Amino acid sequence: MRILLLLLTFLCVAGATFMEVTPEGEACDCTCEEIDRDKLGKSTWYLLHEIVKHADPEYDPAFMLLMKTLGVLYPCPHCREHITEYLESHRVEMTEKWVCEFHNAVNARLNKTIVDCEV
Repeated sequence: MRILLLLLTFLCVAGATFMEVTPEGEACDCTCEEIDRDKLGKSTWYLLHEIVKHADPEYDPAFMLLMKTLGVLYPCPHCREHITEYLESHRVEMTEKWVCEFHNAVNARLNKTIVDCEV
């Protein structure tokens, strides 16, 4: 529960506008112009990566709930949809590798750098 409250506070402080490129190569402007998506994304990734680095395995159910909650409450509806799609096809695991692979999937969609999750 503390993790969920921390996330909600974190997301409220963060704000989402940058252009995403669709698979067809067209710029996709999110409908959330009032949100600083770059700041929101960086903040969210920092939080998720830190959680899996430091959390005890007993918190696996809370992490699964957190990830599902992001698919419902994330401030950017465009991103929420992508989160939900990813979670439907990838079993949530509270591991650095899982978060890295999730992060890489988003980075691939945004034409950003992909990192090796096996390191």
